[in-house]
Amino acid sequence: MIKSILIVISSIPFFLVTAENNTICNCITNEKMSSKELTTSEFYNTSTIFLGEVIKVEDMDNTPIGKLRPFDVPIKYTFKVTEMIKGREVQTIDIYSDQSEIYCGYSFEPDTKYLVFSKQSIKFQKHTPDTWSNTTSECMGNTLRRHTEKKRLNILRKLAKS
Repeated sequence: MIKSILIVISSIPFFLVTAENNTICNCITNEKMSSKELTTSEFYNTSTIFLGEVIKVEDMDNTPIGKLRPFDVPIKYTFKVTEMIKGREVQTIDIYSDQSEIYCGYSFEPDTKYLVFSKQSIKFQKHTPDTWSNTTSECMGNTLRRHTEKKRLNILRKLAKS
C-alpha cells in the first residue's frame, strides 16, 4: 500500500512537467500552400488586419493573487493603428486573446509593432464590454512588424483594394 502511494506521489511532478510542455493549441495549415495562398487565406478568414503598436496590455482577470485563475479570461491589448489594411478605420483598437499559448493565445509585447489579424467573436463575451469583440490567436498569422515580409504586405494591400 505504501509503495503504491509513493509511486503515485512520485509520478505527479513528472505529469505536471509533461503537461506544461504540451499544448492544446494545434494550428492546422496546409503545408502545400504557397505563401501567397496562405496570405490570401488569412485575409479572407479575418475581419480586421492592421499594422499597429501595442500601447496597453490589460489582464481581464480579477481573481485575487493565490487563487486559481479561470482559463477563459482573455488579455486585452490596445493598439495604436498605423495602417488599417482591412476593416473600419480607427486610431486605436482593442484586441483580445487567450492568456495562454496552451489555448492558442498570442502574446503581444508592449511598445512593439505588429501585423495583426483578428476576427469578430463572442468567445470572451463574459469578460468584455461588448458581446462581439476583436479576437486573435496564435494561428491567425500575427507577426512582429520587423519580421513581416514586404511581399506579404503587398498581397494583403492588393486584396484589400479588390
